[in-house]
Amino acid sequence: MLLRYNLEKLKKVIDDFHRLTGISISIADTEFHHLVRCRAESPDSFCKMIQSTPEGLSRCGASDCALLSECRERRAPCTHLCHAGLADTCVPIIDDGVILGYVIFGQVCDSPLSITHFSEIYPRVRDLGLDRDQLEAAYSRILFVDQESIESASELVNILTKYIWLEHMIRRDDNDVFETIAEYIVSHLGQDLEIGALCKQFNLSKNALYKLFHKNAGCTVNEYVTARRIAAAKRLLKETTLAVYLICEAVGIENYQYFCRVFKRVTGISPLQYRKKGDVESVTPSFQKGDNA
Repeated sequence: MLLRYNLEKLKKVIDDFHRLTGISISIADTEFHHLVRCRAESPDSFCKMIQSTPEGLSRCGASDCALLSECRERRAPCTHLCHAGLADTCVPIIDDGVILGYVIFGQVCDSPLSITHFSEIYPRVRDLGLDRDQLEAAYSRILFVDQESIESASELVNILTKYIWLEHMIRRDDNDVFETIAEYIVSHLGQDLEIGALCKQFNLSKNALYKLFHKNAGCTVNEYVTARRIAAAKRLLKETTLAVYLICEAVGIENYQYFCRVFKRVTGISPLQYRKKGDVESVTPSFQKGDNA
């Protein structure tokens, strides 16, 4: 998906949030790459110390990916404890059912700091080989935010995502999105191309996918997929000697009888008649109502 980012405006937004709350915050794209960051960190901060080791850095990255993946799956704000015991929250930026990116904030403690509490945290990071006293001192400087305040911050960030969308700080190119999906369909005809599978593959809601195909192709998703499958079958019938049952499997229609019925509905003749006829007509698909493979 082609997305355009106004990084200058996005940076200002998260800087304002950080100044207001003191909480670390960043914005990531749909591939989980961080675009802009604003962290409440010094070189001797708890997170910086953890990430100073290769294993700690790897765990932080895995923890972020786990949170982002959960947010993508739920399409709603998610909060979890990272590998080092800090609370992080992720909020999706959504435009008409399409996820444009994510706002991640946190690196905070969600319970009062105490020596006892650090003794519960330390076993999580003991194997990183860091100095315990320095790590504890860094942990004592972490911002404490209770659960209620985290939820309030999440609501504020949710409003912030709407502002980011309204101000076009992240914009999508619908034509590019459609072309990307169309190319995917053509190159994966033999695989599952049901609505749910496509929505999951491209992080789209069903409604957004329907609108995209109605606007760009003038047909439903299933009609488009069926037309592409029949077009591919026509090429194989003309250019190969593959048996018809193998062709229908190759284009993703497992039921032979159903394939023949749909093929005849679209072309007016059966697959065998088409092959015998040696028709040289264009294989550009025509969209027939009811052709739902």
